[in-house]
Amino acid sequence: MYHDIWMVPVPLKAKIMVSLTIRGRLNTKDLLASKGAQIAVVCILCGEEDETQTHLFLKCQWVTRIWASIKFRLCIVSDPVDILSLWSDWRHNAVSCQKKMKWDIWACAIL
Repeated sequence: MYHDIWMVPVPLKAKIMVSLTIRGRLNTKDLLASKGAQIAVVCILCGEEDETQTHLFLKCQWVTRIWASIKFRLCIVSDPVDILSLWSDWRHNAVSCQKKMKWDIWACAIL
């Protein structure tokens, strides 16, 4: 399902980040701690919750503001629940929307 990320015309580092995130392998603080790293797992953006992939990309108060501003441009009609469903919804809606999709959220995350 996520293999078509490699066909999207975005920078390679964005493709790698999306691929790792969809597969649950992006080294967020909670994952690093589970691997034995002695770090505080609190989110670096909000400082209120543990930094998980879902929190960092979908639920953090800072990220929800970004989503609110770009959801329409990405033709995403509902709030994303998890990374995989977000990718699935985007792929489905991109076809039905007939618009050129931009990867604004991934660019924001990388920059």
